[in-house]
Amino acid sequence: MTTETDTATPRVPIDFGPVVTSIRDPRLGAELLRFLVSKGGSASRKEVKDHFGETFTFSPELDVIPEGKTKKKWWVSLQFNIIALVRAGFFERSGGRWRITEEGRGHAFTDPEDIAEISRNRYNRGIQDVASVKTWRVKANENWNQYLDEGFVGCGWSTVGNINKMSISDIEDQTKSLREDGEKVGKGAARQLRYMRDMPIGSMVIATDGMDTVVGIGRVTGPYFYTEEGPLAHRRAVEWLNTTPLKVEKQKWKHRIQPIDQSFLDELQKRLGSGQDPLQTKRQYWTISADQNSDQWRNFIVQGVVAADFSFQELSGDVTDWQLEEIYEAMRSADPEGPKPTNNALGLFNFANKMKVGDILIAKTGSQSILGVGVVTSDYEYQEDASNQDYAHVRQVDWVSKTPFEAPCRMAGKSLTDVTPWPGFASRLVEPSPDWEKLKPFFQDDQPDADGDEPTIPPHRRVSDASFLSSDESQELLHLLRTKRNMILQGAPGTGKTYIARQIAKALTASGSDPDKQWELVQFHQSYGYEDFIEGFRPDQDGNFKLRDGIFKTFCRRAASDPDSTYVFIIDEINRGNLSRILGELMVLLEHDKRDPEFAMQLAYSGNEDDCFYVPANVMILGLMNTADRSLAVVDYALRRRFGFYTLPPRFDTPDFAEHLADKGVSDPCVSRIKRIMTSLNHEISESKALGRGFVIGHSFFCPRDSVVEDEMNWVNQVLRYEIQPLLEEYCGTQQALLERLQAIIES
Repeated sequence: MTTETDTATPRVPIDFGPVVTSIRDPRLGAELLRFLVSKGGSASRKEVKDHFGETFTFSPELDVIPEGKTKKKWWVSLQFNIIALVRAGFFERSGGRWRITEEGRGHAFTDPEDIAEISRNRYNRGIQDVASVKTWRVKANENWNQYLDEGFVGCGWSTVGNINKMSISDIEDQTKSLREDGEKVGKGAARQLRYMRDMPIGSMVIATDGMDTVVGIGRVTGPYFYTEEGPLAHRRAVEWLNTTPLKVEKQKWKHRIQPIDQSFLDELQKRLGSGQDPLQTKRQYWTISADQNSDQWRNFIVQGVVAADFSFQELSGDVTDWQLEEIYEAMRSADPEGPKPTNNALGLFNFANKMKVGDILIAKTGSQSILGVGVVTSDYEYQEDASNQDYAHVRQVDWVSKTPFEAPCRMAGKSLTDVTPWPGFASRLVEPSPDWEKLKPFFQDDQPDADGDEPTIPPHRRVSDASFLSSDESQELLHLLRTKRNMILQGAPGTGKTYIARQIAKALTASGSDPDKQWELVQFHQSYGYEDFIEGFRPDQDGNFKLRDGIFKTFCRRAASDPDSTYVFIIDEINRGNLSRILGELMVLLEHDKRDPEFAMQLAYSGNEDDCFYVPANVMILGLMNTADRSLAVVDYALRRRFGFYTLPPRFDTPDFAEHLADKGVSDPCVSRIKRIMTSLNHEISESKALGRGFVIGHSFFCPRDSVVEDEMNWVNQVLRYEIQPLLEEYCGTQQALLERLQAIIES
């Protein structure tokens, strides 16, 4: 136990008897301060860890080493939860040592509950300090041309050195020392250096010349950096938005860099006119993943932070100066056998460089559950002394709503997604929140386009919804269809061909004049003919034969009359029909470069030169093909030449499939059983010479229609016995040995 050394503050003893069951126990913070006092003011991280391990008894839930980690849970969590003490100014961490401040000494021996309350209050006020300032005045004068040409603002005091890793007290000590040595470093230098370093990315900068002239208005676009080239050593990148000089009332500017009050902004706005306010920075909206079942989400809301949890040694550093490609390569080298980290690399890059103060965060778990909504209140920070790298890349957040609810639609599976490009989408996600009235003002920037009633949802997101396709796959699929205009989705039974085709059709027609009439689905069969598809003579109610348009001709006429909308025609079982008989002379009109009236042809029955037929350019044809259908002949070469082919594999191994079952109430062990059985079964089918990859079994068999699966084991067994087993019997036919091998797998 620590003992009081030299302090006049009345001592309140700490009761070390009760077991520590929560890492937010106020005794921990109080004992940390007292221990640092007893060590003469500072201690190494190891000394702190050893002392706490000897002093406190932690509950079994905290006194364990989590799987895949190397440190006990209480120690990992402790370092994250004492941020409030640091932010409150009670102690500092740098160079592997923890140092108590004079302020911390003054409170070390007070009541632990009081220390906790004071630190929380100061922490909450502190994050509103520099982080809350949205507009800054910077003295330009003789430096304005350089600021404008090179896109930055800066300040001198180069002898202070790079302050990127310095604490506030370190900056104060350094400037004081230089001042005592005769350097021209004023008493306000430390504060102005802090302003230059800590002003949030996205905040506005007003550059002035003299006391009555604004020469430029810009936006901070990058983090602090230090350069030895020239006298302006401490810099921030700025995008200059308005460089028209403007006279204002004479001001009493006191410092080179300072926050701007509202009265000056009001005057500036009047002089700029009644147009759009150039000082306003439109906020962005992000969805970010959080783990509801661990301490992560609780830490987020208690500490008022959010973390990008990429725990790779290769990323153990501040990544604000990294290019996207560098982050990708670091993640790839950390896990060379894992999936490509395209989305994760982009997520961390955006978290550190693109997200800004004032942006809205929608914390989610899974694909459709929202945990809370918050406002970003600080720049990105890398905590180099965080022993748990999951909490190294952080930002402060004011969690306005902490009430969980279900979103009305699925969200992307990525860890961080910018949903700003699709107006109204973020609002649609959050509207079901019980706190919507409180949240509504934060979504004023997220309004649907004026000419649309529904929020814009990107087409690839609509396709991805519940299809288990990644965003990249969906975009690739849509690109292929738009480029070729004719595409075939092929796959084994249960791979979601029909569902995905409908999603594609709805996505591409959503912004049209009449979406419900812009897509059609038919199914080919052996008796399907030209008369059904294009035109033919049909008997009327009087027994007379009349020439009638087929479904495709009618569809194309409708599309031709609405050229600004996209039309999608889906043909299920496209290779079951006799294509030569169904299309006749029109096969050539399907080609993407023949979609024009100049290629129109006379039809076999109507034969009217004034009524020629062509397939409009705004018609997409989407065929579906079952690769396990033995009754099918080889696909006509003429068809293959005119269509792009996209194969849909089973999706048992995707996170979205597991999340989908979890949303239905299926337990993790049951999901693992399904994945194990079906992965083994499909491997055996693929390796079989009698079957092959075209006969694997898709995931749709295990996508229950019910909102909740009541008896999961019974449900799985019924699918295996009454759906998978008959399909295997059909596959194997008389090959009994093969059937028995496959049956053994599903019975395992």
